[in-house]
Amino acid sequence: MKKLSLQTVLAVTCAIVLNACSSGGGSVPSSLSTLQNNQNQAQNQKEEKEEGERKKTEEQAKAEAERKNAEEQAKAEAGRKEEELAQAEAERKKAEELAKQEAERKKAEELAKQEAERKKAEELAKQEAERKKAEELAKQEAERKKAEELAKQEAERKKVEELAKAEAERKKAEENAKNQANNNPKPQPEKGGSFAEALAKGFAANDSKKIDFMDSKSVNGILLSIDNASGTVTGQLPPKTEAFNELMLNGTKILLLASAQDKTNGISMRPLAQRDFPNGGYTAEGKGFVGSTGLDPRQDHFQNVRYGVYTVDGKSHLFVQGNPTQTMYRTAKYAYDGHAVYGKDGKYNRATTKAIVDFGKKTVDITITPPNISGQADRSPLKFGGEIKGNTFSGTQNNIETKGGFFGPGGADLGGVYNVKEGEHKGYNGAYGASNSVLLPK
Repeated sequence: MKKLSLQTVLAVTCAIVLNACSSGGGSVPSSLSTLQNNQNQAQNQKEEKEEGERKKTEEQAKAEAERKNAEEQAKAEAGRKEEELAQAEAERKKAEELAKQEAERKKAEELAKQEAERKKAEELAKQEAERKKAEELAKQEAERKKAEELAKQEAERKKVEELAKAEAERKKAEENAKNQANNNPKPQPEKGGSFAEALAKGFAANDSKKIDFMDSKSVNGILLSIDNASGTVTGQLPPKTEAFNELMLNGTKILLLASAQDKTNGISMRPLAQRDFPNGGYTAEGKGFVGSTGLDPRQDHFQNVRYGVYTVDGKSHLFVQGNPTQTMYRTAKYAYDGHAVYGKDGKYNRATTKAIVDFGKKTVDITITPPNISGQADRSPLKFGGEIKGNTFSGTQNNIETKGGFFGPGGADLGGVYNVKEGEHKGYNGAYGASNSVLLPK
């Protein structure tokens, strides 16, 4: 329905009033007054309504403004809180970064400290090693000086003994000359002595710089001569020769496996033959053996020693001679293998030799197994040994006396002589040699 305006309503109202007056005979002014009042009342109501609507509109606008203000404040508060959160997150990350940097700094400090301690430990270890080295060098120098002093004293002692001996010989010669001048009988030649006395004259410790060592610059060993009729024994160092594989016996040169043929054949022990007497002197009655080159000529066995026996004119000559060892092992333990001669009364046979040498304990244990002889009962092995002193050894075990030495680098070869005083093998003697073959556990 179309809404009527206020003027239309008033006009209609006036018309009605006038019509009523006309028909009812009422007074017009009174009606107009009433109309006027109604109009005023309507006008007031309208104004009140408009005022209410205005206030309502204002209230709504105010509420809307307050809402928007609240929204704006909430938004601002949210932004502030977001900024605070972002700032807190930034501060947290910064704190984490600082903590991380602090941890890395502490770790770097710890690593630097450990590295400094490691270097300090290394330096201390180095200083300790240098100190020990200096002590060892000082000790070696002191030992060297002591050895030199002992060698000097020994040389002086020997010189005094030599002078005393020369003086005694001079006096003896004077006495002999005096006796001969008085037609007294000539003194008898010195007779041979016991086996022990003869052993003492071989493997001489004659190195002026190393106590108890055979001199490595000259051939050393022993030459024992046994009178098979009387049993007397004389001993001496090997007569001077050009090489250890040549034996000079009473002016006769005997080659000891010196030929290329022997070395190529790898002879372990063979009889002496006419070809071993290059300058003559061989006799068919002479019998003997010489050993030993290695069974395999490619190995370095028996490169520095020769040993054996030669019997002629009623005497048996046991010999060992070679190039003495200059530097000995200190702690090693080796098994040695080789050969020997075994016999008595001028009759000798070949035998086998085994030895255990403990350089740490300075002991030599030797086993010689005699050969099986047709028509005779088998004999048990000979077991004996000695104590190492320098590059020689000697001792008496199981009634068997022995003396020997080491030859070649590091004591690669050994050689010696022995004599049985009592027991199953009483009266037997011989020479032996062996070369190290197996390194044993200590």
